Amino acid sequence: GRDHRAVIAWARLNGFDLGRIQQGPGTVCCSALTSNDSIRIQREKVAAYLPAGTEWSNRRGHGEAVARLPNGGLLLFKSNDQGPRSYQGTAWMDEEHDEAVFNEARMRLADHAGLAVFTMTPLKGRTWVWKRFTNAGGEGYEGDCGAYALNSRDNPHVPQDYLDKLLAKYGPHERAARERGEFTALEGRVFDDFSRTTHVVPAFPIPLDWPRYQGWDFGTRNPACVLWFALDPSDDVLHVYRAHHRAGWTVKEHAEHVLAVETCPSCKGEPERHLGDPFEDVSRDSFEQAGEDANLYAFGSGARHVQWVCRSCRPHPGRTEPEPEWRVADPAGKGDRKTLSRHHDIKTVAARNEVRPGLNAVAERLALDVEGRPHLVVHDCCHPVIDEFEGYIWDTTKRKGNDADVPLKLNDHAMDVVRYACFRLARAGSFGATA
Repeated sequence: GRDHRAVIAWARLNGFDLGRIQQGPGTVCCSALTSNDSIRIQREKVAAYLPAGTEWSNRRGHGEAVARLPNGGLLLFKSNDQGPRSYQGTAWMDEEHDEAVFNEARMRLADHAGLAVFTMTPLKGRTWVWKRFTNAGGEGYEGDCGAYALNSRDNPHVPQDYLDKLLAKYGPHERAARERGEFTALEGRVFDDFSRTTHVVPAFPIPLDWPRYQGWDFGTRNPACVLWFALDPSDDVLHVYRAHHRAGWTVKEHAEHVLAVETCPSCKGEPERHLGDPFEDVSRDSFEQAGEDANLYAFGSGARHVQWVCRSCRPHPGRTEPEPEWRVADPAGKGDRKTLSRHHDIKTVAARNEVRPGLNAVAERLALDVEGRPHLVVHDCCHPVIDEFEGYIWDTTKRKGNDADVPLKLNDHAMDVVRYACFRLARAGSFGATA
């Protein structure tokens, strides 16, 4: 309340009109994006400043939580995923909420002309927050507001060399948002850091111990795209080493092509199995029994027990290479995924399709590390991937509403697959300056 000496001192230091604060203790709605964010981040931040005698309800549980201060003040903890109909009170919103949620919360402030406060890293570009609160003079701008950018370089608790390492992995747009709190205009190429000199490497056989992954983007009139990935475990560099990119085929034809690529041409995917180690009894004599067929060899100690196994696929029976650890696919193609699974035994998992976080995950791997190396490279045989990286641009046409900046939906099928894979493999941890 405005009569409290701490509030009076705060208002004097910041040149704030005390008349905009209610006289006695009130209610503040502290809103996070998700219930988990509220539990792990927002409630813990607030708890560090609460006075002795504060009583909590559901402090560490999902859903709403309440902190009742000894003087009668109330802190109500909610989350954006509860939707706009559940909001009331004065609002502190941590990270960018949906505009509908903000509008509903703001209506609850009318009795005191109350304050709504955002603390956020503007990773979505020039969205509705920028248009309403920072784009002075623009359409929809509200003059009765203030915006303050906190530069990460001014944080005395973060060592500068450590900050350099954290920020070096981001592209220029995301770095501007994370380091300086800038709302960046996203125009031109999406991945303007991509260059053939840095990110395209000569094709080579992938070592057998590298983890493999695969991504699918479906299409019929538009091209469908299947990409094969391998991760170098020694330096966390993700390699795009094979691409299938074709329009006009059915899901059945794409599946048969992928299986043909991955199936051993000698044994056709049906090598004979052995209950124990099928290679422990192999000898020169038994190998010579294979005769002129260099793709087969024999093992076993007795003629009646000799079994034949394809030599070319010995480390990964029936295949030209190890099975991918996972195959991720466009979540919108639910029927296509079922076809792959039921009729071709190709199991996929639905990709997370949040566009901006996925783009950030790709940009993070494209960025050079402290040693000057990228963590995403494309083999020079993958021409569709290289071409799309160079032609992938932002959609600069005027859009309705307050949508975030998005790439142009044109010639983007390989880029969608790269985004699915990088997002699934996104390295743990990120950095952003918030209040």
